[in-house]
Amino acid sequence: MIERIFQDLDECILHTFVNDVPYDGMEYVEFIVSDDMHTYRSMIRPCAKELFQYYNNVVGKDNVYILTTATREYAEALNRLGEFGLDVDHIFTREDIQEYSVCARSEFAHIDDKKPLAIAGPNNVLIDNLPSYLNKEKMSMMGITKENYHQTPEYYGSNLNERYFMEDIKEFIKARQ
Repeated sequence: MIERIFQDLDECILHTFVNDVPYDGMEYVEFIVSDDMHTYRSMIRPCAKELFQYYNNVVGKDNVYILTTATREYAEALNRLGEFGLDVDHIFTREDIQEYSVCARSEFAHIDDKKPLAIAGPNNVLIDNLPSYLNKEKMSMMGITKENYHQTPEYYGSNLNERYFMEDIKEFIKARQ
């Protein structure tokens, strides 16, 4: 049974251009992150809002999260502009991965300094476009194994695989209920 669903952002449910314009005719949202003053233009999967609503229906809004290696300000802007509907405390970013993942290391943090994430557990799932071996930090933070990790097709602005994308995720979720 699934307790919590964690969804990645970049190249999974959106694709962002930095200081560049997306392909002709593509819809996008535009914003500036105050830390770096770059202009971000993000194309969001047309089914992204529907996807988060599906997650809410399956596990309840209180158990749906974003987990991204992006910065907090970037992720919060996309949550707002994409109308995903998550509370800001349901957005985990690179800072959180550094704090809570026992796999994440830096010259300033040691494994003994890592504290477990209170909501980590083996019944969480992560939906991401990267192979699981490239996401050990995220998986460690959430307390899951690769059985509860789902790799989706990458998204670079093409809407050709939208139906397959949703069906694929729903199949993965149903297999774990």
